[in-house]
Amino acid sequence: MQPRLPWATSILGTGSTIETDTASDQARNRDLLRIQHRSSLVEEDDIDSSKSGEHDELQENDDGMSGELHREMDVDVDVDVDMADEDTMIEDDEDEDVPVESEFIPSIARSTGSRASGSMSRGSSGVPPYNNVGSAASTSSLRISRTDWTTDSSAEVFSRSPSGVPPNSWYPLEPSENKAFSILYVPDASRAMSRSAAERNLSWARREISFEHFEAIKGLTGFVHKYSENRHGVRVNIMEWLWIMLIMNDFDGGDAFDVTFMSWEEFRDIILDPPSHIEGWTNLTQCDCIIGGLDYTIGHSEPNSPYGLDKRSFSMYEAHVTQLGSHTQFWPPIRLTRRVSDKWTTICHLQIIAQSSMRFNFSPHTRILKDGDAIPPDAVLKRSHSECSKHVILPSAPKTKRTWTHLNAITSAGTFWMAQEYVPSLADIGEWRVFIIGGRVMAVMHTRKHSNGEWRGEETSSFCSFDEISKIIRRSPKPVDVADLLRVIVNPQGGDGVVRSQGREQFYTFVRETWKSLVMRETKDTGAKPSLCVFCRLDVGIKIDPSGTSEPQYFVNEVERTPTTSLWLYHFEKTMATFADTFAMVFRQWLMDIRNPYIM
Repeated sequence: MQPRLPWATSILGTGSTIETDTASDQARNRDLLRIQHRSSLVEEDDIDSSKSGEHDELQENDDGMSGELHREMDVDVDVDVDMADEDTMIEDDEDEDVPVESEFIPSIARSTGSRASGSMSRGSSGVPPYNNVGSAASTSSLRISRTDWTTDSSAEVFSRSPSGVPPNSWYPLEPSENKAFSILYVPDASRAMSRSAAERNLSWARREISFEHFEAIKGLTGFVHKYSENRHGVRVNIMEWLWIMLIMNDFDGGDAFDVTFMSWEEFRDIILDPPSHIEGWTNLTQCDCIIGGLDYTIGHSEPNSPYGLDKRSFSMYEAHVTQLGSHTQFWPPIRLTRRVSDKWTTICHLQIIAQSSMRFNFSPHTRILKDGDAIPPDAVLKRSHSECSKHVILPSAPKTKRTWTHLNAITSAGTFWMAQEYVPSLADIGEWRVFIIGGRVMAVMHTRKHSNGEWRGEETSSFCSFDEISKIIRRSPKPVDVADLLRVIVNPQGGDGVVRSQGREQFYTFVRETWKSLVMRETKDTGAKPSLCVFCRLDVGIKIDPSGTSEPQYFVNEVERTPTTSLWLYHFEKTMATFADTFAMVFRQWLMDIRNPYIM
């Protein structure tokens, strides 16, 4: 399914070399390859020659060569150009045959008018379509149009290179594809639940969907449970990411995506044995993007793993899905997800960011534990490749759980344990789950685990400033019970607008700066923009000194980025359709950019 380039074959003949003109033409034009174009990109009408100290004198020869111009510049360059022909030939220095690659990139004539648009619908967001520079290329010869090297007087200076050619003149920009992208969604096997379990789970939501949508997903056992139906649609309890996919399918009137669905079991069987599922494998390779499958950030090698992969089959899955990844795009990209799946890389980035950035930024000290190492009594024990606090052991846990005998018993292949500095206020006050799409904070949910083990959440839009928190602590009897601060700090409803704006700005500044720094560090580390650019959830806690000696500090406790991330839709009173539509818009732009081979 490689796109056919309209100029890829018509430029080249059947031979393996580029045909040239006559010998006299070759001699006349050979030196053109050595010219360094040093002329200014922008010509201004009112140039003060006394200021510039140099000017160009154009002389027209009287010996019949009326089409040749001689430019006298600050360096001696003799240019012999045949102006009788509208095009100029590029020749090889030694008159040797020039080998031709299978794909030749032609020069692009710079448009002097308005830019051509590669249209991309952004739904109801009101974001204008992406604009690209229009391109034109000769398909009949290797001659370069004279307009390639001509700039209009209003052109902006883009480059200070010796050639003086603006990047959008010489680099071929092509508009991104504008079509309904085919998306295959494979729900994660770890999220399948019975009707009763889904009733209480925070990653499920009650929604009303259309009859067509229900028909498309009703075969995904364990991911949607029907309650009732009316003349408008079907009332269901649905796994939240499955609902996001339904919204994506309808985004921009259904013209942006064509979403289909496949169970994990069917997907796994195709990956493990492609020769026995040739048609299925072919269909997978023809998808524009696959979302879902196996999530590397959670425990996929546990003895009771829902993925149904033993050590041998997992190795086979890895080999085959990597090969599939060279045919079709995965989101999140498989290699990048594997890299951050153990959480250690992200923790290191967060610690560096906290040490070198803002005043109110903190990161708990964390180190890797090896079998037999002394276990710090006051540290939280966390296992890699885990989620939802399944492998988190607090200092208050029974001592039998804080021994290597117990830790090794719940350690699977490829996982390890870490000791992290314990922050008491995280348990007393909870944390803010911040949902970021395309670098924008879309929603904030404050969550806290209660004594009965249940998690509760509250949509949050108001925040305390650090000055407020410090004043409250100074005025309170010592030592301060941090749990008593919960009602004051979380979603405060009092205070004037100035104070509330200050608190909100401090929180959002911390989130934005941390997100940006994390994206940049991962980009430098991998050479590719991470999936954080599309979607992520930052779990933010606050460190409070009960004595009031130290100032409060925000810190990131966890970073989630895959389609198993809980969106807490269970606690959002609204449908969060704007959240889903914004994800669809940003995801479409990411997919268009990543499928375009040119640097945008």
